Order: sequence, then structure tokens, then C-alpha cells
Amino acid sequence: GVLARLSAEHADRVEVRHGVNGWDLRSSFAEGERWDVIAWNHPHLGTEDFRLHRFLLAHFFHSAAVDLKPRGRILLTLVEGQAERWEL
Repeated sequence: GVLARLSAEHADRVEVRHGVNGWDLRSSFAEGERWDVIAWNHPHLGTEDFRLHRFLLAHFFHSAAVDLKPRGRILLTLVEGQAERWEL
């Protein structure tokens, strides 16, 4: 899969982490760690409350912006229809 390929081909440049607190990235990273890219694939709280999801994403984007290197990027992938349901 994609993770295995990233690990095999780019182990010196790519780090994949699971169990990261999307609300507060700093709590999941070491002090001073900064990233070129922070990606979050298919965020969901287990409920279809668009207000909660918008609140979560606002906190994620704020937290990610603090943890990026200069000129870093934030990547967010959503499943089909999520943006419309969450009114993004």
C-alpha cells in the first residue's frame, strides 16, 4: 500500500504517525518539531454534526499552521460529500 511504499522509498524524508491529536497537534509532537507537510486523511468524529466538524477543523488548521516550517503545506482529504455535509 501507500504507507509501505512511502516507508520503503522515502524513509529518510517521510514520517507517518497514527493516533495524533488533530485538535492539538503540539500534544503529539516533540517540542520544536516542525513539518514541511501535515496531512490528515478522512477526519471524522463519529457523528454527522457539521458544527462539531467545522469546530474540529478550525482547531486543526490553527494547530497545524503553528507546527509547519516556513512555506509548509497542510493537506486535508475528505470523502465524497463531506465538504457539502459539513458546509465547508
